[in-house]
Amino acid sequence: MIVESIESDKNAVNRLGTAIVMVAFLFGTIASFFFFTWTSFSTNSIIWFIANCYGVGVGYHRLFTHGSFETTIWVKRSMVIAGCLALQGSFLRWVAMHRQHHKFTDKNGDPHSPLHGAWWAQWFWMLLPNPAIKANVIDENASELAADDFYQFMSKYWWLPSVTLNILMFCIGWYCGGWR
Repeated sequence: MIVESIESDKNAVNRLGTAIVMVAFLFGTIASFFFFTWTSFSTNSIIWFIANCYGVGVGYHRLFTHGSFETTIWVKRSMVIAGCLALQGSFLRWVAMHRQHHKFTDKNGDPHSPLHGAWWAQWFWMLLPNPAIKANVIDENASELAADDFYQFMSKYWWLPSVTLNILMFCIGWYCGGWR
């Protein structure tokens, strides 16, 4: 049982990657007090909206987790790319774990139940060993999505859209204003 939970957890959540993203956001928040501009604030607000509302909220959650509506393959793919900008890890794992969450809401098996505390529900479930998440969470909860090569690629390289956008934004900023 202990070996099974350790093995399943190591395969379910990239804790190091999650911690790095959390620390990067913390440093970015602190740096924003020293490098604030309204242009940057506006740009970041628009990207945040696209990533979190369109990508994660409408795409990952309403479309892929619940199947609330149907749309074209290109809209689906744009939602996956936009959701990756939110830096919430693998697309397939996100959907699989959220489907598991809805199967077991606030019961044993819920990967991030608030019954274990608010800190667990928001953060610690990703950073600490989590026996509720099995190694085959994607096979059990999102196998139809895992059959698609594009979704497999975006799940493996979930960080690629953010890195690409950051390089692009840096180049545009450099071209427009240089280094200040």
